Amino acid sequence: MKRLLFVVSVMLVLTRGVAAQQLSGKVTDSIHQPLAGVVVSLFRDTALVTYQITDNQGNYSFMQMTTGTRYRLALMHTGYGRIDTSLLFTKDITLSHILSRKIVELKAVAVNSDKPMIEKRADRLVFNVSQSITASRGDAMDVLAVAPLVRVEQDQIAIVGKGGVDVLINDRRVHLSGAELADYLKSIPSTSIERVEIITSPPARYSAAGNAGLLNIVLKKPMKDAWNAGIRSTSTLTTYLTENLGLTFNMQRKKLGLSASLNGNYGSMKFTEEPLINYTDETWSTSSIRRSYAKSLNARVLGDYQVNSKFVLGFQVYASTNAPESNDITNTFISAHGRPDSLLNGGGTTSSQTSSGSVNINGTYKLGKNNDRIQVDIDYFGNNRDNYRGYISNASVPAIQHDLGEVWNSLNTTQNQFGNYSLNIDVAQHAGKTALSYGANAMSSRNINSLQALGIKDKTNTVIDDNDKFSFTEQTLALFADADRELGRFEIKAGLRGEYTFSKGESASLGQVRNNQYFNLFPTFYTTYFFAKEQQFSFSYNRRIERPGYNSLNPFQRYISQNYYSVGNPYLLPWYSNNLELGYNKGNLVVQAFLNSATNGIAQTAIPIPATKMVVDTAQNFYDAINAGISGSWFIKPVSWWECRNDVSGYYVGINQYRPDLVANSNSLTWYIRTDNTFKLNSQVYWNLSFFYYSPEVMGIFYRSSRYSLGTGWRYRPSSSWEISLFASDILRTAQSTLKANVNGVAEYYKNYYDNRNLRLVLYYKLGNAKINTKQRGLANDTEKQRAN
Repeated sequence: MKRLLFVVSVMLVLTRGVAAQQLSGKVTDSIHQPLAGVVVSLFRDTALVTYQITDNQGNYSFMQMTTGTRYRLALMHTGYGRIDTSLLFTKDITLSHILSRKIVELKAVAVNSDKPMIEKRADRLVFNVSQSITASRGDAMDVLAVAPLVRVEQDQIAIVGKGGVDVLINDRRVHLSGAELADYLKSIPSTSIERVEIITSPPARYSAAGNAGLLNIVLKKPMKDAWNAGIRSTSTLTTYLTENLGLTFNMQRKKLGLSASLNGNYGSMKFTEEPLINYTDETWSTSSIRRSYAKSLNARVLGDYQVNSKFVLGFQVYASTNAPESNDITNTFISAHGRPDSLLNGGGTTSSQTSSGSVNINGTYKLGKNNDRIQVDIDYFGNNRDNYRGYISNASVPAIQHDLGEVWNSLNTTQNQFGNYSLNIDVAQHAGKTALSYGANAMSSRNINSLQALGIKDKTNTVIDDNDKFSFTEQTLALFADADRELGRFEIKAGLRGEYTFSKGESASLGQVRNNQYFNLFPTFYTTYFFAKEQQFSFSYNRRIERPGYNSLNPFQRYISQNYYSVGNPYLLPWYSNNLELGYNKGNLVVQAFLNSATNGIAQTAIPIPATKMVVDTAQNFYDAINAGISGSWFIKPVSWWECRNDVSGYYVGINQYRPDLVANSNSLTWYIRTDNTFKLNSQVYWNLSFFYYSPEVMGIFYRSSRYSLGTGWRYRPSSSWEISLFASDILRTAQSTLKANVNGVAEYYKNYYDNRNLRLVLYYKLGNAKINTKQRGLANDTEKQRAN
């Protein structure tokens, strides 16, 4: 027992003698906010002992310090001044440090290292993400939701008052659209994004396709010898649950940069559609409930290799598979002259299997100073899609519980093959003080549809048994040139793009061949006047084209139900638009007036036929349109912990129909307001509250009712590696509007609901060096891929 007491006593003495000595500290900025990510290095003499990175509270701690030893501390953080301090360690010490923003002296002018939140350039508006506390947390969709002049609603991205836009990553188009595009953007953390460029009037170097403009997401440049990886899980609860899982990996090692991503989506949503069609002698009131299942997987691998100081060789490979399915139950109640007539009970199944793949090889050669370079892209994209639609319905008279025995069975199958090749050459160089950009693009597309339609009435009477093979080929050759120069307080940029297109559509069963060829010039012009510091006036003009989608050209009839079928139109022509913009910017205030004139506009229209009670869904060159209005975005920070983005927009839409006997002319004056508020409760917790309202408007052939939405969300970062977010959208279930139209003398009303209200939980974990984000590249033929979908 004595031995045991002796041993314990000795151990206690030894333990006290070697007790860990601690040096700890806290790092804040000039307004006493904690600074995370500060590198704190501990030196003894000139030798580095160890280092740490401060946590979200700005804290660091070094253990097992040696008493009586002199140490040196060095604190470094991007954008802040360096601190070096020495100390003689005698006992436990807790220090406090304040880092100040770095000031750079250039030609006797002091320039703060912070960028403004909003910058105006000749042909675009730049939103610097790092300067917004709202945009600095979340993903790319969250960033776009708060970018000036941009509207994100139900995962649809648009320019306020103009409609949908194309999205680019690092100046190259992303071919995805709709839900697939939204899922892809949600896999990009906002910390990877340097800026968003809002290009409402694209210059000549971009394809002339599209009317509303472009959104270019520019990612942060990679750091050498660094890597990172991330995993993101998104659970979205509507009527049902949808799960999305994304994995990313980025690496930059010496001359090689690699990036890879894998994303999967699985779940289902509920869609309710309630169309009402008033014929002169009958009223058809329908209720359709559809459950749609999403099953998709996509992967992307891309890389860049620095061959030498002037030449960079890159590649990108993308593959995806998508197999959505849906089941629907449809009941149509028919009344004649105000009295019940009959009831159509039906149900259908739709399934699709799509596989896509693309390969891009690109090279960039530097010509000299001022970013002069030659850039070449070679692209291939292939898409195979099989569609199936089966439908069965039965007619009855519910008042007397009598089955009329009128059974309808229909089956539609489609096999679609699409291929696209593209070559793009883009040269940028300077001639004196003038920046030039010029080049050429060649593109070839081929789309083949094999279709079959079968319709059987009363189980034995075959009404429809058709099949067809429709092929469509298109080649486009383009030349373009831009010139940009500063003249005193003015910056002037002008460009011209010429495109020659040849297309051929051929239907085997119908014996129809349609050839079309045309050449168009697309001029662009911009001027900006720098009135004062952070204050500019701007003016721009451009001409654009919108070509019809390949599937809308196919003249084959595809039956959705017994009384509804869709059919393409091989005689569709492109439509054109002229765009004028006048803008004013002052700091974080953006005001823009716009005028858009479109001719030969394409409208997808459901045309009811009173004599047969059949509805034909087709596209035609229906109208000319005028769209004019004014939009404003204003970012304000009433206090350091509250950031508020406010949008106000008002615009006029006037539509002049080519067939006023079919669809009447229409016009509307619409206004839109939005406010998005982010409150920084502390360095770890953010709370968001948003609201928008749209007044009634004209949308194509429809009058759309007003709509509004209230949303809120929380973001919590327990550490620099973890982020947890919870969002509630359309809390009041008011974001869905109703539609009404009068087509071919028949009044149509649509009351639909597409599961807009949802609760979304996002978990994100990252590891490695968070400052690296390997350069991603879009593809030169991405516009054609969107038309193939």
